[in-house]
Amino acid sequence: MSAAIIKKKSGRSFVTAIINSESEAEVANLLYSHGNNIIFRALSFTALSDYLIEHGDDEELTIIYSSDLVNKEQLAQSRKKFAKIRFILVSQEKFDPAELISSISESSRKPMIRQKMRMKNLISVIGAPGSPGVTTISNQIAARFSGAHVIAVKSDQYRPLISDVNKLYEIEKFEFLDKLDNAQQYFMDAGSTKALTSTITDRRLSGQVLDAALNYSEQIIYLIRADTAGISSLARFVADWQNLISPPKITYLLNQQRFDSAARLINGQFLSLISRTDHLQLPFDHRAIQSYPTGSRIKMLSYSTFSKQIDLLCKGLV
Repeated sequence: MSAAIIKKKSGRSFVTAIINSESEAEVANLLYSHGNNIIFRALSFTALSDYLIEHGDDEELTIIYSSDLVNKEQLAQSRKKFAKIRFILVSQEKFDPAELISSISESSRKPMIRQKMRMKNLISVIGAPGSPGVTTISNQIAARFSGAHVIAVKSDQYRPLISDVNKLYEIEKFEFLDKLDNAQQYFMDAGSTKALTSTITDRRLSGQVLDAALNYSEQIIYLIRADTAGISSLARFVADWQNLISPPKITYLLNQQRFDSAARLINGQFLSLISRTDHLQLPFDHRAIQSYPTGSRIKMLSYSTFSKQIDLLCKGLV
């Protein structure tokens, strides 16, 4: 993950330097769940050294490392050179969460999501696992903004064509944020997530994209499918979202809404979970999702409830 610039207010921040990805994820999840920052992940001793050369004067920094990252001589040199920084060793054989929390117990509690400079021209769409529509909704929203770019992780899988008034920006590495134009409007297809704290510790590009969406986007659109699995995912997401400090504005979408007796129960659960947060319900309309707005569409009988709801959503984005 890129060592994004983070403006700290107070308290201690953390760098993980753990070779084993599963162990690193376990440590990261524990830190996030206790409201701490992870501002950099070093995958080698060289990467850690380069980071410390730039940030070695930060007395509020803690390095959590595994013994296979560095030999004793190199560690001793680093401790001497960067005396203001704390180094905490985690066991390779058996990770003890209580021991780690005890070691950092004197550290100040910090926000789980760091305050970064949000980009007013970036809006991200996130979905629950297995919920269809993230790509479709991203495309449909962008189509209401002529000249806007759709950002998506490059994939070999089929992706619906975007409107001819937009451009598709496929990303292959995390540094894409540095290439965005402040004069352009961007809508990011940020994929799906089971839980924020587990996904944003993912080293893969998809996890890094979600982390960027949460930290840099001006607004988030989160959608679920109108079924019991979608409601279950929403409940977990809302509980996780409430742990964030200074998150972006969020709008919840209930996608593929239906109107039978079972669906009415789903609709009620959706409204109960999101409370008074901004929300919309989108009916299933196979024809509407495959077409994009035109200048003459409003005069056509095919102007559907789905299209009207998307238009309403877009009015709240500007």
